[in-house]
Amino acid sequence: MSEKAEKMEAVAFAILRADARARRTQPKLNVSQIASACGVSRAWIYKYFGSTQDEIIEAVIDILAPLILTAGSDEGSSPGEWSRRLTKGLEESLDEVENYPEIFEFYFRHRIGSSRFQNRIAFHENAYVENTVRPQLQRAFDLTPTRAREVAETIMTLRLGLIFRWLTTKDRAPETRRRHLTVLKTLFKHI
Repeated sequence: MSEKAEKMEAVAFAILRADARARRTQPKLNVSQIASACGVSRAWIYKYFGSTQDEIIEAVIDILAPLILTAGSDEGSSPGEWSRRLTKGLEESLDEVENYPEIFEFYFRHRIGSSRFQNRIAFHENAYVENTVRPQLQRAFDLTPTRAREVAETIMTLRLGLIFRWLTTKDRAPETRRRHLTVLKTLFKHI
Protein backbone atom coordinates (compact mmCIF):
# COMPACT_ATOMS: atom_id res chain seq x y z
CA MET A 1 0.00 0.00 0.00
CA SER A 2 1.37 3.43 -0.92
CA GLU A 3 2.04 6.10 1.68
CA LYS A 4 -0.83 8.18 0.32
CA ALA A 5 -3.22 5.20 0.47
CA GLU A 6 -2.18 4.48 4.06
CA LYS A 7 -2.72 8.13 4.99
CA MET A 8 -6.14 8.16 3.30
CA GLU A 9 -7.15 5.01 5.17
CA ALA A 10 -5.97 6.53 8.47
CA VAL A 11 -7.96 9.69 7.77
CA ALA A 12 -11.02 7.61 6.84
CA PHE A 13 -10.82 5.84 10.22
CA ALA A 14 -10.41 9.18 12.00
CA ILE A 15 -13.48 10.46 10.17
CA LEU A 16 -15.40 7.38 11.37
CA ARG A 17 -14.45 8.10 14.97
CA ALA A 18 -15.33 11.78 14.53
CA ASP A 19 -18.61 10.81 12.86
CA ALA A 20 -19.49 8.60 15.84
CA ARG A 21 -18.71 11.45 18.26
CA ALA A 22 -20.55 13.99 16.09
CA ARG A 23 -23.73 11.92 16.12
CA ARG A 24 -23.70 12.14 19.92
CA THR A 25 -22.58 15.73 20.46
CA GLN A 26 -22.63 17.89 17.34
CA PRO A 27 -24.46 17.81 14.03
CA LYS A 28 -21.46 18.06 11.65
CA LEU A 29 -18.00 16.61 11.25
CA ASN A 30 -15.26 18.95 12.40
CA VAL A 31 -12.57 18.93 9.68
CA SER A 32 -10.06 20.78 11.87
CA GLN A 33 -10.29 18.12 14.58
CA ILE A 34 -9.99 15.30 12.04
CA ALA A 35 -6.96 16.93 10.39
CA SER A 36 -5.30 17.51 13.76
CA ALA A 37 -5.93 13.91 14.89
CA CYS A 38 -4.39 12.54 11.67
CA GLY A 39 -1.46 14.90 11.34
CA VAL A 40 -2.65 16.33 8.02
CA SER A 41 -3.84 19.78 7.05
CA ARG A 42 -7.44 20.75 6.43
CA ALA A 43 -6.36 21.53 2.86
CA TRP A 44 -5.18 17.92 2.47
CA ILE A 45 -8.58 16.63 3.59
CA TYR A 46 -10.37 19.06 1.26
CA LYS A 47 -8.14 17.97 -1.64
CA TYR A 48 -8.54 14.20 -1.18
CA PHE A 49 -11.89 13.91 0.62
CA GLY A 50 -13.85 16.99 -0.42
CA SER A 51 -15.08 20.11 1.26
CA THR A 52 -18.68 19.23 2.16
CA GLN A 53 -19.84 16.69 4.69
CA ASP A 54 -21.49 14.64 1.91
CA GLU A 55 -18.28 14.59 -0.15
CA ILE A 56 -16.29 13.48 2.89
CA ILE A 57 -18.75 10.69 3.69
CA GLU A 58 -18.71 9.56 0.06
CA ALA A 59 -14.89 9.46 0.08
CA VAL A 60 -14.93 7.39 3.27
CA ILE A 61 -17.40 4.98 1.63
CA ASP A 62 -15.07 4.67 -1.37
CA ILE A 63 -12.19 3.73 0.93
CA LEU A 64 -14.02 1.48 3.39
CA ALA A 65 -16.56 -0.39 1.22
CA PRO A 66 -13.86 -2.38 -0.60
CA LEU A 67 -12.23 -3.24 2.75
CA ILE A 68 -15.54 -4.51 4.14
CA LEU A 69 -16.48 -6.40 1.01
CA THR A 70 -13.12 -8.11 0.61
CA ALA A 71 -12.49 -8.97 4.28
CA GLY A 72 -11.12 -12.52 4.15
CA SER A 73 -10.36 -14.17 0.86
CA ASP A 74 -13.21 -15.77 -1.04
CA GLU A 75 -11.03 -17.04 -3.85
CA GLY A 76 -10.44 -20.73 -4.29
CA SER A 77 -9.59 -22.94 -7.20
CA SER A 78 -11.94 -25.78 -6.25
CA PRO A 79 -15.41 -25.88 -4.67
CA GLY A 80 -14.05 -27.26 -1.39
CA GLU A 81 -11.28 -24.68 -1.18
CA TRP A 82 -13.66 -21.88 -2.11
CA SER A 83 -16.12 -22.95 0.60
CA ARG A 84 -13.34 -23.15 3.24
CA ARG A 85 -11.98 -19.73 2.34
CA LEU A 86 -15.44 -18.16 2.32
CA THR A 87 -16.14 -19.55 5.78
CA LYS A 88 -12.75 -18.32 7.00
CA GLY A 89 -13.50 -14.91 5.47
CA LEU A 90 -16.80 -14.77 7.36
CA GLU A 91 -15.04 -15.63 10.60
CA GLU A 92 -12.53 -12.83 9.94
CA SER A 93 -15.39 -10.44 9.18
CA LEU A 94 -17.05 -11.25 12.51
CA ASP A 95 -13.73 -10.61 14.24
CA GLU A 96 -13.55 -7.25 12.46
CA VAL A 97 -17.06 -6.41 13.75
CA GLU A 98 -15.79 -7.07 17.26
CA ASN A 99 -12.65 -4.98 16.78
CA TYR A 100 -14.00 -2.12 14.66
CA PRO A 101 -17.77 -1.86 15.12
CA GLU A 102 -17.76 1.80 14.05
CA ILE A 103 -16.75 0.81 10.51
CA PHE A 104 -19.69 -1.52 10.11
CA GLU A 105 -22.12 0.83 11.86
CA PHE A 106 -21.10 3.56 9.41
CA TYR A 107 -21.44 1.18 6.45
CA PHE A 108 -24.91 -0.07 7.36
CA ARG A 109 -26.18 3.34 8.48
CA HIS A 110 -25.29 4.76 5.09
CA ARG A 111 -26.37 1.60 3.24
CA ILE A 112 -29.94 2.20 4.40
CA GLY A 113 -29.71 5.99 4.67
CA SER A 114 -29.77 8.64 1.95
CA SER A 115 -30.12 7.44 -1.63
CA ARG A 116 -26.84 9.16 -2.59
CA PHE A 117 -24.89 7.01 -0.16
CA GLN A 118 -27.00 3.91 -0.81
CA ASN A 119 -26.17 4.22 -4.48
CA ARG A 120 -22.47 4.62 -3.78
CA ILE A 121 -22.35 1.53 -1.57
CA ALA A 122 -24.49 -0.43 -4.05
CA PHE A 123 -21.99 0.53 -6.76
CA HIS A 124 -19.15 -1.01 -4.71
CA GLU A 125 -21.17 -4.12 -3.88
CA ASN A 126 -22.14 -4.66 -7.51
CA ALA A 127 -18.58 -4.12 -8.72
CA TYR A 128 -17.27 -6.62 -6.17
CA VAL A 129 -19.89 -9.22 -7.08
CA GLU A 130 -19.47 -8.76 -10.84
CA ASN A 131 -15.71 -8.31 -11.09
CA THR A 132 -14.47 -10.56 -8.28
CA VAL A 133 -16.93 -13.09 -6.89
CA ARG A 134 -18.84 -14.03 -10.07
CA PRO A 135 -15.70 -14.89 -12.09
CA GLN A 136 -14.28 -16.88 -9.16
CA LEU A 137 -17.50 -18.88 -8.86
CA GLN A 138 -17.60 -19.48 -12.60
CA ARG A 139 -14.09 -20.96 -12.54
CA ALA A 140 -14.33 -22.91 -9.28
CA PHE A 141 -17.80 -24.38 -9.83
CA ASP A 142 -18.01 -24.34 -13.63
CA LEU A 143 -21.15 -22.18 -13.53
CA THR A 144 -22.68 -20.10 -16.29
CA PRO A 145 -22.20 -16.34 -15.89
CA THR A 146 -25.88 -15.88 -15.00
CA ARG A 147 -25.88 -18.66 -12.41
CA ALA A 148 -22.56 -17.47 -10.96
CA ARG A 149 -24.02 -13.96 -10.60
CA GLU A 150 -27.10 -15.34 -8.79
CA VAL A 151 -24.93 -17.36 -6.40
CA ALA A 152 -22.60 -14.40 -5.85
CA GLU A 153 -25.57 -12.15 -4.97
CA THR A 154 -26.89 -14.77 -2.55
CA ILE A 155 -23.51 -15.15 -0.88
CA MET A 156 -23.16 -11.37 -0.59
CA THR A 157 -26.61 -11.16 1.01
CA LEU A 158 -25.83 -13.94 3.49
CA ARG A 159 -22.44 -12.46 4.32
CA LEU A 160 -23.68 -8.91 4.90
CA GLY A 161 -26.76 -10.21 6.71
CA LEU A 162 -24.65 -12.23 9.11
CA ILE A 163 -22.33 -9.27 9.70
CA PHE A 164 -25.33 -6.99 10.35
CA ARG A 165 -26.90 -9.47 12.77
CA TRP A 166 -23.59 -9.92 14.58
CA LEU A 167 -23.20 -6.16 14.83
CA THR A 168 -26.70 -5.56 16.20
CA THR A 169 -27.29 -8.59 18.40
CA LYS A 170 -26.50 -8.98 22.06
CA ASP A 171 -25.89 -12.72 21.69
CA ARG A 172 -22.27 -12.90 20.57
CA ALA A 173 -21.49 -16.09 22.43
CA PRO A 174 -18.96 -18.43 20.79
CA GLU A 175 -21.65 -21.11 20.50
CA THR A 176 -23.96 -18.74 18.56
CA ARG A 177 -21.13 -17.84 16.24
CA ARG A 178 -20.27 -21.51 15.71
CA ARG A 179 -23.92 -22.31 14.90
CA HIS A 180 -24.15 -19.51 12.32
CA LEU A 181 -20.92 -20.54 10.64
CA THR A 182 -21.88 -24.22 10.63
CA VAL A 183 -25.17 -23.46 8.86
CA LEU A 184 -23.42 -21.25 6.32
CA LYS A 185 -20.72 -23.88 5.76
CA THR A 186 -23.45 -26.40 5.00
CA LEU A 187 -25.11 -23.98 2.57
CA PHE A 188 -21.81 -23.27 0.80
CA LYS A 189 -21.26 -26.98 0.21
CA HIS A 190 -24.46 -27.03 -1.86
CA ILE A 191 -23.64 -24.23 -4.27
